[in-house]
Amino acid sequence: MITQGHNKDFRPDLKQLLWVLTVAADGAVPIAYRVADGNTPDDVTHIPTWDQLRALVGTARFLYVADSKLCSKEAMGHIQRQGGRFVTVMPHGRRADTWFRDWAQTHAPAWEEAGRSSGTRRDDPDRIWRTFEAPAPSEDGYRVIWVHSSAKAARDGASRAARIEAGLAAVEAVAARLGSPKTRLKTRVAAEDAATAALAQAGATRWVGFTVAESSQETYRQENRGRPGTST
Repeated sequence: MITQGHNKDFRPDLKQLLWVLTVAADGAVPIAYRVADGNTPDDVTHIPTWDQLRALVGTARFLYVADSKLCSKEAMGHIQRQGGRFVTVMPHGRRADTWFRDWAQTHAPAWEEAGRSSGTRRDDPDRIWRTFEAPAPSEDGYRVIWVHSSAKAARDGASRAARIEAGLAAVEAVAARLGSPKTRLKTRVAAEDAATAALAQAGATRWVGFTVAESSQETYRQENRGRPGTST
C-alpha cells in the first residue's frame, strides 16, 4: 500500500512504498525483489528476504550482505540458526563499538591491507582498505571486523579541520562580543553559555575548548558636578 512513512528525504508530504531489491555481487544483477507497504520499517524485511533467497538458491550457502538494519538479534540469529552467513554494518553506539574505540586509545590495531584501487582522479593517491579483527566478539558472539578506509580518513580529516576552523571563528566572535561596550553578555555564566552554544552550532565541541578569564579594571569619576580640582 502506498502510504505515509518515514521518507529519507525528510519530505513528510510524500507518500511512498518500500521496494526490497537484492542483487548479485558479480555485476549487481537483480535476482529478487519484493514490495512492502510504505510504513514498513527496514529492519523487519531481512528475514523474509533471506528466506526468499534461500528458496531461490536452494541452499543456505551464500553470503548475505546488507546495511546496518540487518544488525539485529532477531535477523542475525535467524540466518545463523539456518546455517547461513552474513555481513552487516554495526551501528554506532553498540557495546562492541564503544569497547573498541576505548581500546584503540591505548592499543595499536594490527591493520592488514585487504584491498587497493586507484584514485578517482589521475593524481589522487590509491584508495586502500585495511582490516582488523577485534580481539573480542560481539555480545551475541559474532566476529567483528573493523575496516579502515584511506579515502574516508581523508574526508574525515578535511571535515574535522573545517569544523575546528569554524569553532575557532565562533569563539573569536564571542570574544569580540564581550569586548563591545554594547554587549549583552554581562556575566561569566552568560559568556560561557554563549561560547558553548557557538561551539555546538559549529560542530566543534569535540576539538575546541575555551576559558573565560575575569579581569578587574578600576575607574574613577568625581562625585559632584563641575570641573575636578585639588579637593575633588
